[in-house]
Order: sequence, then C-alpha cells, then structure tokens
Amino acid sequence: MVCPPLMAYDHATLAAAAEAVEALPADSPLIPLLADYAQVRAQIRACHGTAP
Repeated sequence: MVCPPLMAYDHATLAAAAEAVEALPADSPLIPLLADYAQVRAQIRACHGTAP
C-alpha cells in the first residue's frame, strides 16, 4: 500500500488557522469540509502508523 504524504504545519500556522475557524459562523459550509479534511489526515497518519 502506498500512503500519501502528510503536510506538516508549524505551530504559528495551526494557531492562525484555529483562530480563523473559530471566527466562522456556526452554519458556515466550511465546517463540514474541515471536518472531512481532519478525518482524511487521521487516515493518512494511520496509514503511516503515526499518532496525531
């Protein structure tokens, strides 16, 4: 099986992204897309055998 690469983000980028997500309205269509992205990243980590 070939595992796709997992992009690494620095702490500052993750913090800025978290602030941006928190600023979104609760009914933003981006919320479910981001949840899907998080699930895909978890699956890639599992494929690589690494923890979050």
